[in-house]
Amino acid sequence: MHDWGKNLKIIEQQISEYSTSYENYLKEKYSTYDYIIIFGFGNIGLITAKELINHGINVHYFCDNDEQKVGKKYMDISCISVDKLNSIKDQSMIIICTRYYKNIYQQLMEMDVKNIDRVFINKMELIEKFIKFPKEQVINKITKVTELLEDERSKDVYTTILKNWLTLDYCQEEIDSVYTDDQYFCKDIFLCNDDEYFIDGGAYDGDTFEIFFQQTKGQFLGAHLFELSKKNHDKLLKNMQTYDESVRKKVHCINKGLSLKNETIQYRDDDEGSAIDTIGEAKGYLTSIDEACTDIPVTYIKMDIEGSEMQALKGAEKTIRQRKAKLAICLYHKFEDFWEIPLYLHQLMPQYKLYIRHHTDLLNETVCYAIT
Repeated sequence: MHDWGKNLKIIEQQISEYSTSYENYLKEKYSTYDYIIIFGFGNIGLITAKELINHGINVHYFCDNDEQKVGKKYMDISCISVDKLNSIKDQSMIIICTRYYKNIYQQLMEMDVKNIDRVFINKMELIEKFIKFPKEQVINKITKVTELLEDERSKDVYTTILKNWLTLDYCQEEIDSVYTDDQYFCKDIFLCNDDEYFIDGGAYDGDTFEIFFQQTKGQFLGAHLFELSKKNHDKLLKNMQTYDESVRKKVHCINKGLSLKNETIQYRDDDEGSAIDTIGEAKGYLTSIDEACTDIPVTYIKMDIEGSEMQALKGAEKTIRQRKAKLAICLYHKFEDFWEIPLYLHQLMPQYKLYIRHHTDLLNETVCYAIT
């Protein structure tokens, strides 16, 4: 592969010339179609429809293979059958909004649907914010991160994903070329052993812990699982009951989010991710790793905490310096995290070797790994 040098030059050009918004790009792109149809009447499709409408882009129909969803409505938008979609396909832009993108894409191609798209909703906010960053400073920081990365694959992944974030359109083949499905446990970077003490920031329902358990074959020192959402924490506790007592006694499930310090906050209690928000409807609690994990022999810290990663890292500074723990930190929630988090880790621990890997065929799930 090794196109990162070329990608870096494209990124520099993209940043230097950035002048329009993703919203305006989509409005112009969709203006010639009679119908905008979202394929997928599930969580991803509903969120996408809501965001498009909030940005002034009409959505005329949903479509879904599940016949039980046909006829249902969301925001007064009806879900139509595949047959109905087929009858208006030439006048329509079909936006695939499902985790089964490749399967649906193949289905639509077999139906001779020519107008197919994929929308990355979080580009709306990120690009609008990105335009306001000092361009030369951002270019310098991205270049510095690229230079710091330990292997060629990291440089390829990093520049490929950044390039596709910054491109108003995207190249699915490029994203496919860099993603792997071994999130948080990349064997080409590190292996877990039987003396691991795992800190999971954003434990959700225990899905990452389950992989950790499998990787260690249940032989590990201990784990602290932090989950801000009360709803998800309840799922976590329920799922922990499926493990033997010998495992459960080593695991601490904590209904708090990770940040810089102990505090009470408001948050949005979304289905899959709970983000701190001053107008959020739920009350929650934050703590820091340094505060909650004092005297714990931490060996591995993972964070997927909806944009609070930098604050949580600062709240783990003492632990990281003392324990030299392996790290897996998500970068994609805030655009600036793509450069600020790797640079911060390098500043905090210059001996860290930094790697970047990407773990979906979307633009989400880019992770910075750090090992000594």
